[in-house]
Amino acid sequence: MIGCRGWCVSSVISWSYSPRQEVTVTTRPPCWPDNQPCPNNCAAALHERVVYNRQDLTGPWQGWRFRGRDLISPNGTRMSPERLQGLAWREHSEARLIQVRSRNAATKAAKIGSR
Repeated sequence: MIGCRGWCVSSVISWSYSPRQEVTVTTRPPCWPDNQPCPNNCAAALHERVVYNRQDLTGPWQGWRFRGRDLISPNGTRMSPERLQGLAWREHSEARLIQVRSRNAATKAAKIGSR
C-alpha cells in the first residue's frame, strides 16, 4: 500500500425509493480493484473528496477549500451554503438597486430636458 491510511475503504451508499427496492452505489476509482486495500494516493484522494467532501481548490481559488458542507477561505473563515446564498442574494439586490436608480435618474433627466 503506497501512501494509504487505515480508513481507506470503499464508499458504499445505500438508499431506498420504496420498501421493496434498494439502490446501492459504490464509488471507487478505476485503479482500485474490488476487495483490495487502497492502492495509492489517487484512490485515497478520491475517497476523501467523494465521501467527506474534502477538497482543496486550485487556480483563482487557490487557498480556498471545501470541508464537509462548508467553503473555507484562505484566512480560515467558514461559510455555509446558506451564508453564500445570502451573500449572492445581497450582491444581486444591490446591483438591481443601482440599475433602478440609474434608470430613474435617466428618466428624470429626460423629463427635465423635454420641458
